[in-house]
Amino acid sequence: MTDAPEMMPCPFCGSEDVEFSEYMTDGGPRENVRCEDCSAELGGWQKPGDAITIWNTRTDLIPAMLAEARAKGIREAVQIKPLTWYDIPEGQDCRIGRCGRTAYSVRFKMGHWGYSRSGYAGHIVSGKGAPYFTTEKEAMEGADRDHRERILEALLDQPAGDRHE
Repeated sequence: MTDAPEMMPCPFCGSEDVEFSEYMTDGGPRENVRCEDCSAELGGWQKPGDAITIWNTRTDLIPAMLAEARAKGIREAVQIKPLTWYDIPEGQDCRIGRCGRTAYSVRFKMGHWGYSRSGYAGHIVSGKGAPYFTTEKEAMEGADRDHRERILEALLDQPAGDRHE
């Protein structure tokens, strides 16, 4: 494994909390770069140094696109990869929705449906107004909205406003 050169801040949220990692697979060594704040990630690179070189290669296109989105308020036009929801595993009491390394779980507990989010920051209970919903579908939709708003907030620097933690 190699010493990692200095990395530029995240091109999406500007955070300097960017981590480089190297790992082994059956196909050989791989590299990964990840923003710990907005979860932007670049990974799977085989040639030593490629992940950081690509991470540090910038173009004026992304900042221009984000500036236009901020100026026009076109939050709806930004395409966000949705959560993928899975069936409830046998012996479990919750449904899992994933996107990248972030996972949401939806469960019925104490007479209400709710969702929670987990990722590198730990396990956080979330919900719009309160972490309770009347149906599983509403809880999944609440988790989907929370997922989208967190990414948009990081990309566009516009707080979601009515999201509670």
